[in-house]
Amino acid sequence: AKPATVPGAVELDEVRNPFVVLPRGVAMTVDVTHMFLRGLGKIVTGEVSRSQVAGPIGIASIAGSSWQQGWETYLSTLVLISINLGILNLLPIPILDGGQALLFLVEGAKRSPLSLRTRLAVQQVGLTVLALIMGMAFWNDISRHWSKVLDWLRAGGL
Repeated sequence: AKPATVPGAVELDEVRNPFVVLPRGVAMTVDVTHMFLRGLGKIVTGEVSRSQVAGPIGIASIAGSSWQQGWETYLSTLVLISINLGILNLLPIPILDGGQALLFLVEGAKRSPLSLRTRLAVQQVGLTVLALIMGMAFWNDISRHWSKVLDWLRAGGL
């Protein structure tokens, strides 16, 4: 798997002034966030194959190959992974933090708490959606490495 890198300049920039560095870091994070959200939108619309979604095995594979290219590439990949996981956590899926924030907004607009039955139903839907996404990611990971898994099992595995 090809390691992902943070888009931008590839030359070394040794500015250490926090008044310069912090706005640059925020701008880069915003750029990466926009890029991730556009990619997520393309996956949802089918413009990009859902087979591009990776789970823990795929993430480890990407991190490993980025490590082989050097620590700068590795750190850049870790930045991308961290930002992506943060954004995923903020999606309005009820069981995630973004979903909880959405429920609080609904309760605030309603000016009363949601019933326990409604809250449980919403949480179950969120858990189901999250389980389906995780299942797809695991399936993609396993199917990418299926021949290696079969060879391992044939060799005695477990």
